[in-house]
Amino acid sequence: MVDLAGSERVHKTSTTGQTLREAKYINSSLFYLEMVIVALHEKAKKGRSHIPYRNSMMTNVLRDSLGGNCKTVMVATISPDQSNTDESISTCNFAQRVALIKNVAQINEDVDPELVIRRLKAELSQLREEVSDRIEANQAFILRFMFVCWLPLLSTRYCPPTMLRNVSYLILI
Repeated sequence: MVDLAGSERVHKTSTTGQTLREAKYINSSLFYLEMVIVALHEKAKKGRSHIPYRNSMMTNVLRDSLGGNCKTVMVATISPDQSNTDESISTCNFAQRVALIKNVAQINEDVDPELVIRRLKAELSQLREEVSDRIEANQAFILRFMFVCWLPLLSTRYCPPTMLRNVSYLILI
């Protein structure tokens, strides 16, 4: 879980010193985060290729959460106070842009090589059995074809000797 604090309006809070420096870092990180959010949305819509994750340490750390293999939830907190209306609207707009991003999370699993080998051997034996069943079915079809189609010809006196040899050869197979 990551708490992104919020944008700090320096002119409203009248901060100085260390707090002012922290507010600058928060604002720049949120600016780069918004750039990444917009880039991810453009990637989904227009096929953008580059996502600027490296512009900020925060966006680089959140790479998997933003556009990777994670399920991500964003909670936006707004203030009902009249003096914070601009910040609340800005937060809602940001949350709306974040909501447009869709991650496809997949389960990361470590595959045991012995388990994969066993699974592949079982699949191979099943396929071999299926092939042998089909071969047996084809052989039965050939025998039925010979008895239905060739036997009437053999019983006639117009059957040449070469045909008899071919039929006996087929029967032996």
